[in-house]
Amino acid sequence: MKKKLTILLILFLIISEIITLSLIFKKEDNTILKDIEITNNFNNKKQMISIKVENDDDYEYHDYEDKTKWPDKTKYTYAGSLCTDWGGNTIADNIIKFNEVTYEVTITTKKTAYCTLYFTKGKPAKKVLEDKGGSKFNSANAVFGLYRFKGTQSDVSSHYLNNFICFGTTDLATCTGNKQTYMYRIIGITDNSAANTTVELEANQLKIIRAFPFGNGHVWHTNSRQNVTWDNVDIQIYLNDSFISTDKAKWINGDFWEGIIDEPYWYIGDNSKYQNATSESVKSTDIHKVGLIYISDYVNAGTTDVTNWLFIGNGMSGSSLIQEWTMSRYYGLNEANEVGAVYSINTSGKFSWGLDPGAGIGTKNAVRPVFYLKSNVTLAGEGTEASPFIITSKN
Repeated sequence: MKKKLTILLILFLIISEIITLSLIFKKEDNTILKDIEITNNFNNKKQMISIKVENDDDYEYHDYEDKTKWPDKTKYTYAGSLCTDWGGNTIADNIIKFNEVTYEVTITTKKTAYCTLYFTKGKPAKKVLEDKGGSKFNSANAVFGLYRFKGTQSDVSSHYLNNFICFGTTDLATCTGNKQTYMYRIIGITDNSAANTTVELEANQLKIIRAFPFGNGHVWHTNSRQNVTWDNVDIQIYLNDSFISTDKAKWINGDFWEGIIDEPYWYIGDNSKYQNATSESVKSTDIHKVGLIYISDYVNAGTTDVTNWLFIGNGMSGSSLIQEWTMSRYYGLNEANEVGAVYSINTSGKFSWGLDPGAGIGTKNAVRPVFYLKSNVTLAGEGTEASPFIITSKN
């Protein structure tokens, strides 16, 4: 009888353990890391979290239990995460979420996981472009104020030209998964020449262009028969008001991103009657955060056809090609009648210009906003479409 009771007790304990385990594994964990500290555990076992910080070309690991050893969020930028089970098998990355504004981590899993958070300090932008930009980045000689990328779209796939950059987020998955909002391309980086100081730019400022056009097309200005400049045209007002407001709402920590956009003067292109112009002249009257590409940007980026990497069809616009505005005005032989004309880039990758609202600046063309970023921006990453540069400046 005693033996029988013992067997029944053992069976009861086994069954109880199975029931307990089944209840535990049905419960999803929601571990919150507030102020970079773990506040609760799962199954009486800590979710293992390590920190991997890229610092120059080396890595250092930090103990998640010691808050003082975590990377300073004013200097380092979150660059992604990886979770594995105890067997080293990767667990879907959606089990861990990092809020780069509040520095909170949420882990949701039905089993104990080992997660690594990656942070990077980044390096000066020009140094990163020299190291990662590819052979088509000219870091030795600036052309009209920019050390530029020059090449074809095939150079992109061959990694001779790596100039993709995330703007509005530092999370690679968010950037590559929402390219229409967060993916930009680097046109070049400024030097300290008069071409820049004239418009109140300094050395080491990135000039970037949105990879995808914004909206369904916009007019440059509604009236061509007047001496319009960038200061008072419809598209400038739209970009520096509605566009910034709309995109800022999508950016993660929008004030930070808007804060690293510089607000210089812009060239308005009075010498642009020459379609192969490699420079611009005459600056805007006012300062502005957002502009468009110059025709000189396009000319200095490659040939004036569909092979140019700056051609909108190579900017991931999709199969629907439309004409794109520049901000360079056209001045031909009869300036009195052409003071309102402006260049655009047509679907053949060549320049067009027009006067009448129905066929010229009143036409709805594609728009890709352009920014100059402040000189304290630092970068990390590879610059490819799959692994674009991330902005790590925390100054």
